[in-house]
Amino acid sequence: MVVNDSKKVPKSSKIFFCELCDYSSCRKSQYTRHISTPKHQNKANGSKMVVKKFQKSSTPFLCECGKTYKYDSGYFRHKKDCKIETNNDSNLMEYLLKENQEMKNMVTEICNKLPNHQTNNNSTTNIFNINMFLNEQCKDAMNMTEFIESIQLTLEDIATIGEQGQTKGISNILISKLNDLDVFKRPMHCSDVKKEIIYVKDEDIWQEEKTCKPRIKNALDTITKKSIQNLPDVQQSPDDYLKTVSEVLKDPREDKKIISKLVKEIYLNNL
Repeated sequence: MVVNDSKKVPKSSKIFFCELCDYSSCRKSQYTRHISTPKHQNKANGSKMVVKKFQKSSTPFLCECGKTYKYDSGYFRHKKDCKIETNNDSNLMEYLLKENQEMKNMVTEICNKLPNHQTNNNSTTNIFNINMFLNEQCKDAMNMTEFIESIQLTLEDIATIGEQGQTKGISNILISKLNDLDVFKRPMHCSDVKKEIIYVKDEDIWQEEKTCKPRIKNALDTITKKSIQNLPDVQQSPDDYLKTVSEVLKDPREDKKIISKLVKEIYLNNL
């Protein structure tokens, strides 16, 4: 009997391992053949490219919301939908609108003040000019008291009051007597018709009338008293006489109407 005493050759205990492809072999020849395969070569080349790309984009793209992106494409895609950035834009717009409105308000306030300054300057200049006119050119004007005392009412004047009514009648008498005087001799002048600013000379001093116009009203009262004193001499029919009496007895409420008519006649711009 022939006995085959040949022995199997033991496999090598050394293992050849490819980490890139996860390949292992106990034979070097097989490992050498593996690393020359296209599959291994492609992976080896691709690994190098990945390393290069990673190094190239090592600085990430950072969004204000805190997210980072390795590639610019992802970053810009995210940026379109980022709510924080949208909110920031909205907040910026609100801030700019608020600043713009505040600037407009400031400009408006400044513009509103400018006319006031101009008005104040004009007012001061006008007052100065009026005072110059009154104290220089009208220094020899009659005093109001003297002027009223000098008025002598005729029966025709009394009849005019009865015919034209209290307001128109007394206004016309007063205006007529003022027109008999030279402009610079008149005891009263008006500088503002709308505001009824009247300057009256009395006791040799020119003064602006107060709101209640005490000197003017006193003059109207004096004319009324003179009219009443002349009533007995009026020759009219009983009906006309009673009408004249009722018109002569001045209603204090008519003073304002008389003054409004008077200021238009003594306004300085009429000179």
